Amino acid sequence: IEDVSREMGRVENSIDLDPGRLNDVSERLDLIYHLQQKHRVQSNKELLEIKDDLDQKLQSISSLDQKIEKLKSDLDSENNTLVEKAKELTKSRNSSFEAIEQNIVNSLVQLGMPEARFKIQNTAREDLHSDGFDRIKFLFNANRGGELQEIAKIASGGELSRLMLCLKALVSEKRLLPTIIFDEIDAGVSGEIADKVGSILRKMSEGMQVIAITHLPQIAGKGSTHFRVYKEHIGESTESRIKAIDKDDRIIEIAKMISGSEVSEVALENAKILLS
Repeated sequence: IEDVSREMGRVENSIDLDPGRLNDVSERLDLIYHLQQKHRVQSNKELLEIKDDLDQKLQSISSLDQKIEKLKSDLDSENNTLVEKAKELTKSRNSSFEAIEQNIVNSLVQLGMPEARFKIQNTAREDLHSDGFDRIKFLFNANRGGELQEIAKIASGGELSRLMLCLKALVSEKRLLPTIIFDEIDAGVSGEIADKVGSILRKMSEGMQVIAITHLPQIAGKGSTHFRVYKEHIGESTESRIKAIDKDDRIIEIAKMISGSEVSEVALENAKILLS
């Protein structure tokens, strides 16, 4: 027993009790246990993995200012390129206005508007827009000495139809569209003018497919293929139908446009002339 007591004494004397160190270790352990609970992990290794991940995120945040500056520089460079392209676009547009204006006026003269004037106005914007720096308006007046105004404010139904036809005909020359559909482009026109409208549509069809919905025989007669659109009553409802018609039926349908539902021999002869 004495021997054991002496051994215990030697062990006790060899231990350096430091209350301060003991307190530090205790606090450190408390912190570790608290962090394990907070982050829902079971070991120090998992805590260290979380620490490493947070360190990487902090490093990323610290370099964020550099990334922002680089993005600003890239944005300025792209904006400068965009400004140059917009200026080139404005220059190209302005150089083409005179030819477009003259083309439209010449076409309007053919369509019975000898005093018509057409002008393209380009007002520069301060900031870039989807159309570049350009704010473009189409100005028009059908009468001699009249004030040029925006088309929507001054053109009548017939004038608007003819203007749209001239513009579309000009676009079609560039072959930008495979198909174009005119829904009653003949509104407000008749007689010789309707015949000229039909001729323009036929010329357009040489480079693209043209679909024209019309009630005028002068225009219908210019078509190479015809469909009749009609309504059919089925019970209590009405349905729209469309039917492809052959040469003989085309003559009859155009004759109806000329004389109404009672088709006369004269109307039939006129229909044959129009189709020929």
